Amino acid sequence: MLKYNYSVIIPFRDCTDFLRVACASIPVRDDVQVIVVDNAKEPIGAEAIISFNNPHIEYYTSSPFKGAGCARNEGLKHAKGKFLLFLDADDYFTPDAFSIFDKELNNDFDIVYFNATSIVLQTGMMGNRHYTIDSNIKKAINGNEDVLRYQFVNPVCKMVRRELVEKNAIQFQEVPASNDLMFSVMTGHYASKVKAVDKIVYVITVGEVGSSLTRTLSVCNEEARFHVMVDWYLFLKEIKRLDMSPRILGFVLKGYRLFGVKTGTKWLSYALKHKVNIFRGI
Repeated sequence: MLKYNYSVIIPFRDCTDFLRVACASIPVRDDVQVIVVDNAKEPIGAEAIISFNNPHIEYYTSSPFKGAGCARNEGLKHAKGKFLLFLDADDYFTPDAFSIFDKELNNDFDIVYFNATSIVLQTGMMGNRHYTIDSNIKKAINGNEDVLRYQFVNPVCKMVRRELVEKNAIQFQEVPASNDLMFSVMTGHYASKVKAVDKIVYVITVGEVGSSLTRTLSVCNEEARFHVMVDWYLFLKEIKRLDMSPRILGFVLKGYRLFGVKTGTKWLSYALKHKVNIFRGI
């Protein structure tokens, strides 16, 4: 019998105050394993976690040069729960999240998807970063299950059966940006049964927090995102589901618009080299 029902994996970097809030949103329970992975060049050390007053928090480190994907993969190595939950260090769970999770614990679904909200830190007003999640959940409730499998492209707001991940050897890409997209698409594809629950379990923060491991605009990060988009397209092509693919043309045009002709042309050449139909997709 598994000791833990849940393993919560939290990658973080230089954001101890936000991490404290994130961890405080997780109930102190014997069946909830909390895995904190420090991705900083100067790790805070396990001693800093002791003050969080949760004996089930485990502290690990990962290479600061390999990003959040590496941190999440380190977390996967130590996960022992029946289900995996992912939490970004500058976000947090709602007060009733785990009571909602518990209702799905003994079902036969490989992934259960939930809804989210977002909040602007400076004002406390509702943000807009949850809109795509909300839209996907509502589409799935109305019968379009495939949006969960192939377009719910982040790991949060989900209970993912750990056995599914290990059986299919699925990991996060260790790239500067969008490390989580292929993990999400591949787990969605290989899941035998999935379910959408239109209940809010997760709060996404919006604002200049200075602690995010992602969402930094640069040529390096945007090119990494573009390459992941191509990986997404090629995976869907391989499994004959190009009806769910992203339209690569938009990302090529983004390269031209943000970074100029040289970068845009480089991205276009990359797409053509990989036999991507840049005009196809949604």
